[in-house]
Amino acid sequence: MKLRSPDSQELTSRCKQGAAILISAPFYSQEGLNWVQPNPEGHVEFWTRFNPRDWVARVSDPPALLHYLENLGEERASLRVHRSLHAKIYQVDKTWSWIGSPNLTRAAFTSNIELVVEFLDEENKSLENFVNDIRSSLRELPVTTLHAYIDACNDVICKLRDLDGRKHEDFQAAVDLADEFFTPQPTLNHKKVIPHLDDFINFIKSMTGEVPQVIRDHHYNLRGQNRQGHVKQSYYALLHFLSDPAKEQYINELLAMSLDQYPRLSPNFIKEWANFIDENARIQDDDLGYSFSTLRNVLPEDMGGYVRGGGGSIGTFRRMTLLVAHFLSK
Repeated sequence: MKLRSPDSQELTSRCKQGAAILISAPFYSQEGLNWVQPNPEGHVEFWTRFNPRDWVARVSDPPALLHYLENLGEERASLRVHRSLHAKIYQVDKTWSWIGSPNLTRAAFTSNIELVVEFLDEENKSLENFVNDIRSSLRELPVTTLHAYIDACNDVICKLRDLDGRKHEDFQAAVDLADEFFTPQPTLNHKKVIPHLDDFINFIKSMTGEVPQVIRDHHYNLRGQNRQGHVKQSYYALLHFLSDPAKEQYINELLAMSLDQYPRLSPNFIKEWANFIDENARIQDDDLGYSFSTLRNVLPEDMGGYVRGGGGSIGTFRRMTLLVAHFLSK
């Protein structure tokens, strides 16, 4: 193994000689895709993330990716996606690999300060389990589905660019479409009878501490921050998550926390919650007025959302985890 800087000419040369190419790049460009051309009989497996905010920000280019995959043909190309993929991998025939920081973009291979670790020949065997573990967490996406998503979402993306859209509500239509096309049918039966939000609010009215006070203020908009929707969306999603008997350990974990302090969620809680909302992103209830996609639009990526760097409702959501646990244990 050796450390080095990425080089687009070497990547192109390696790919032209390759029969089996694996590229994992959260961000990519049309120029970057042009560097990845296998030999005439070769196959490309491409991994990326799908977040409509990336398309608006021009750090990804789904139409260019569609054109690239269609030119290769379904026999020579496959696509796997995840909402929060961050791994960067460049591998040819399992005999040469780069693992490092660069995305598949001009800036990453020219002006940015980037670093890769190069694996040659037998050294690539050490990567197999790592690569297979990531692959198992990604969803294989037919090119026809990518085509349908682009057709459905292109007008929304163009509008967001024209408006320089940055508010969470501006992105809701694009997030709804992303979840519609890229997430599976829900595994959760959400039609069970669950307590109404009003029951929860009445429950926390008499509670003391900083946490219930903030949530009451948000629900009644006493601070003028317009976070009533964050309370509602967090409540119904967390109610479904924490009412699963298998989540009893998290109920106990949350009940041990102080109502006077901002909750610090365990890594296992965060991981299971993110998996839960990924698997059930399409759930909504028009009568009760909640939608998992609506919540994902204001949560950061590590919490199963689409917001990079923070998230409009993360403070409300974290406090709600604690209060919903108390509500379910009453």
